[in-house]
Amino acid sequence: MATRSTWDQSFGPGQRTFSDLVPHGDAAGAISYLIESQAPITATIDALDGAALDEPRPTHLGVELPASRIIAVLLDEQIHHGAEIGLLRDLYRCRRGSRRD
Repeated sequence: MATRSTWDQSFGPGQRTFSDLVPHGDAAGAISYLIESQAPITATIDALDGAALDEPRPTHLGVELPASRIIAVLLDEQIHHGAEIGLLRDLYRCRRGSRRD
């Protein structure tokens, strides 16, 4: 997930790249990875105070942005990909004659 790479560049050691993000072959593996990857992000956000939210942080784009902006991008990514997952789930559920209401 791009979120993990973005977090790593801005709040972590800055070593992960998009090529480090291995796709999962099943839903259980993807869900497990999602939960695992969100733990350090949540812990970092919980530890920030108001002043820290204004501090510039490095990004994978090569520019610094305020921590609050990076967190907003991370949240946007989570919402965006969650919506995609929901859409794919609904389309899969409603495929040829297997509609369940």
